[in-house]
Amino acid sequence: MVKVTIERGFRAVKGSKNFSTALKVPQFSERQKNEFQYDIGFIGAGNMGYAIAEGFKMTNPNLKILASDSNWNLDRVQKWNDIGSNQTQQNENIFENCRLVVLSVKPQSIQAVANELASHGTSEQILMSVIAGYSIESMRKSFPNVQNLVRIMTNTGCLIKEGAIAVTPSEEVPLDVVQEVMSLLNGFGLTELVPESSMDAVTGMSGSGIAFVYQVIQALEEGGVASGLSRDVASKFASQTALAAAKMVQQSDRDIQSLIDDVTSPAGTTYAGLQKAKEMGLSQAVQGAVQAAAERSFELSNISKK
Repeated sequence: MVKVTIERGFRAVKGSKNFSTALKVPQFSERQKNEFQYDIGFIGAGNMGYAIAEGFKMTNPNLKILASDSNWNLDRVQKWNDIGSNQTQQNENIFENCRLVVLSVKPQSIQAVANELASHGTSEQILMSVIAGYSIESMRKSFPNVQNLVRIMTNTGCLIKEGAIAVTPSEEVPLDVVQEVMSLLNGFGLTELVPESSMDAVTGMSGSGIAFVYQVIQALEEGGVASGLSRDVASKFASQTALAAAKMVQQSDRDIQSLIDDVTSPAGTTYAGLQKAKEMGLSQAVQGAVQAAAERSFELSNISKK
């Protein structure tokens, strides 16, 4: 049974079996010019939106956050409550009450959201998109009232504050606003400013690429099991080996090939394995996966412009 606590300024919300009465919905008041009740609002409260919100709160615990979603459930509400946010089911509440608006819905949902909210927004606000293939041009057309547009691409590594975050601001965004956004994003990973022309490549390599790394780790595990290890030991050793390799690359000033050479002796075990990987096209397969994901991002971008 869910214990419902009604706090001053909030109301309990009745709903379906998939909606929690624990949802904290503020009673919105009309804001004065240049004043917002919340620092940041999220349209879309799924895993990526939550991870970004949590990172923002780690950077600045005093941030006031509001999240909107049409599919609240007990687990989702509890997660957002845990970081001190409020929730709503009305997307327009985000634009009316938040200075920085984060678009974190799925790509297939953004057009419906844009149609719903096209008349909302002000020149004072910042609109940030984390949606694959959703270009600055599309944001400008869909939300003509907002001048400060920022497109970012990250990956699920931000769930553990190890994301890779590419940032592209529109030309109209002042430098101090760019710096503010970068400072917020630094709370959950490696952050880089990139030209928008690089966004499809970023999507393919790191946005989707984390799944390709998972698959390599899975293949290491399966290889260990096939060679005689227990599933438990193979799983632990595969992930630890991948973690060690990543840290070695990050923490050394050497190129990757020299690190490979350190492990490889003529006619040794690593040499035999590398030859088999080459024979079966490991490098080409990974490169092809990145390129296919980047091409799909480009296709999504073109669709969003229509």
